[in-house]
Amino acid sequence: MQKWWRLVSHEFTMDFKSRHVLWSVVLFALACIYSLYLVNPDLQDTQMFISFGVLSALFSGFHTMQKDQQRLSKGQLIYWYTLVAPRTFILAKMTYNAFFVVLLNLIQCILIIFYFGTQWFHPSSYAELILAILAGSSAMGIGLTMASSIAQRTQQPTTILAILGFALLLPTLFAFVTILSGVLIGHTHFLAWPLIIIMNVIPFLLSSILFPYLWRD
Repeated sequence: MQKWWRLVSHEFTMDFKSRHVLWSVVLFALACIYSLYLVNPDLQDTQMFISFGVLSALFSGFHTMQKDQQRLSKGQLIYWYTLVAPRTFILAKMTYNAFFVVLLNLIQCILIIFYFGTQWFHPSSYAELILAILAGSSAMGIGLTMASSIAQRTQQPTTILAILGFALLLPTLFAFVTILSGVLIGHTHFLAWPLIIIMNVIPFLLSSILFPYLWRD
């Protein structure tokens, strides 16, 4: 547990030291929302906001993983592999990336409300809305971390990340959009919450089992 926490805190330290990397991800989220505002500043379609918000969150997650891949060189990976167990390493990565994607999605929600107002924004429960954002965002972060850890073992990590990431996140996207639609519009599928929980747990378990066999060349 102590090594896990040191790895998570190290990720925080590295990102806040490299401010250009951190702010590039935040700027990406801002650019997505501002682009929608420039195209149609009077948009009030709740379903459109949900779809665009989830897709924007997805690409922010991919941008986060790409930043992670560029920062971890082969030499750094070997260094970490000699210090900690593979399960500790991958679980710390998943924890931090899940938090980072949650933070980005919350920023995007604030930006959407800032630019477009609250006329379209009438959730049935604020607690359920926040829980949905947390569950959906963490599922994206965990799933993309699993895809990234596999992609880093290949010759084309960015391409493999895109292919594996979309395949792993399709159920997450379905559940995330369905839950948000239920909170904001009132059409929730009964399988949405179990599915989003499964997409948080299964990649976490699979990575802890498979990563020890993948972590070294």
